[in-house]
Amino acid sequence: MTRKHAIWLGLALSSFMLLSLPASAQTLSFIEAVEDGVDGVEGIGGPRYTLVSPDGRHVYVAGEDDSSVAVFRRNWFSGELEFVQAVFDGVDGVEGLGGANALAITPNGRYLYVGAAFGSAVAAFRRNHDGTLEFIEAEFDGEGPVTGLASTVWVSVSRDGRNVYASGFSANSIVVFRRNPDGSLDYLETHTEGVDGVTGLAGAFGHAVTGRHVYVTGLIGSSVAIFERNRADGTLEFVSSITDGVDGVDGIGGARSAALSRNGKHLYVSGLFDSAVGVFRRDRRSGELSFIEAEFEGVDGVSGIAFASSAVLTALDSKLVVSGFGSAGVAIFDRNRHTGELTFDDSLIGEPSLGGVLYTGASLLGRHLYAAGFNADSVAVIGVDLFPWADDENASDQ
Repeated sequence: MTRKHAIWLGLALSSFMLLSLPASAQTLSFIEAVEDGVDGVEGIGGPRYTLVSPDGRHVYVAGEDDSSVAVFRRNWFSGELEFVQAVFDGVDGVEGLGGANALAITPNGRYLYVGAAFGSAVAAFRRNHDGTLEFIEAEFDGEGPVTGLASTVWVSVSRDGRNVYASGFSANSIVVFRRNPDGSLDYLETHTEGVDGVTGLAGAFGHAVTGRHVYVTGLIGSSVAIFERNRADGTLEFVSSITDGVDGVDGIGGARSAALSRNGKHLYVSGLFDSAVGVFRRDRRSGELSFIEAEFEGVDGVSGIAFASSAVLTALDSKLVVSGFGSAGVAIFDRNRHTGELTFDDSLIGEPSLGGVLYTGASLLGRHLYAAGFNADSVAVIGVDLFPWADDENASDQ
C-alpha cells in the first residue's frame, strides 16, 4: 500500500468513527504554548494566523508585530512544536512582510504566500522539504499595475493552485493573481466596493474559494460578496452580496472569516461584532447563499466565541472551530453534514496563551489545533479528543 493510499484509508476509517461519535465525548485540552522570545523561539510577536502544512509536518505562524513568518516542526502524535526558522521583513533580502498577518499554501505544499498589512503586499516563498522558507518575490500595492492591496489582511490559494487571491482591507478590494510554475505572481485584476456594481467588500477580509466561486467577507459592511470564478484564468465576476440584518440574515455583524464545507453545500461566517457564527446553504451552481441559522455567544450554552474572529472546518468537516478574540478562547461545534446546522460541543477559555485569539489552524484530522494568541505573543497547542476510547500513544494524525 502506498503512503497516499494509507492516508486516504485512515481518513475513511476516521470519518466512519466520527459519524458515530456522541457530541458529549468531544473535549478540548491544553497541551502546550510556544512563546516569542522563550527557548529560542522568535518571529511570533503579535501572531495573527497559523497554518498547518498539507503533509502535517510543519506549522507556520504570521507575526504582525515582528513582520515575520515563523516555522515550527510538528510532532504528528503529540501535536507539540519545535522551532525551526523565522524569516523577517528586510533581512537577507526578504521583502513584503511588513505587518505579516495572513498565510496560504499551495495544495502540493511547495509554495507559501503571506499577506502583509503594513506593507500592503503579498510575499511568495518556496517551501523546502525541511519546512524552511526561501524568499521568491513580493507584489506591492501601487507598484506596476498592482492595485487594491492597501492593508492586505487575507490571502488564499485556489484549489487548483492556479491563483492567489488577496484582500485589501483599506482598499475595500479583492485582488487576483496568476501563479507561475516558479511560485511568482502575475497581477490580473482588482474588484472594489462600489465599482462596477460590486457590493459587500467594505473592509474586505476573509475568503472561501471553490472551483466556481469566491466568497469574500466585508468586516465593515457586515457582509459577504459572492463572485463567479473563471475556471480558465481565475478572474472574477461579481454575482451578489448578503448583509447582516437584511432578508433575515443574522450573526455576521463584522464578518471576518469564512469556511466552506468540502462538498460545497454550506458556508460558515464568523461575526466579530455579533460574537456569533452564521450558517448558510450554498447553491453550488449559482453560488447564491441562503441563511440557515446563527450561533451566538451566551445563547443555549455557547461559550468561547465573544468577538468571533475565525471559523475553520476540521476533522473531515464534522467539526467547526471558532476563535473568540474577546473570550480569550476557542470553541468547537458539531456539524450536521446534511443540514449544515451546528451544535455547541466544548470550549477552552482562560489559558494565558489564548489572549486575543485571532485565528486557529487545525491539523488534517483535527486532533490538534494551533491558536494564535495575539495579545500573548504565543501559539497555544490544543488537543481535540475525537476518540476518547483510544490509546493516545497509539493514535496518529497526519
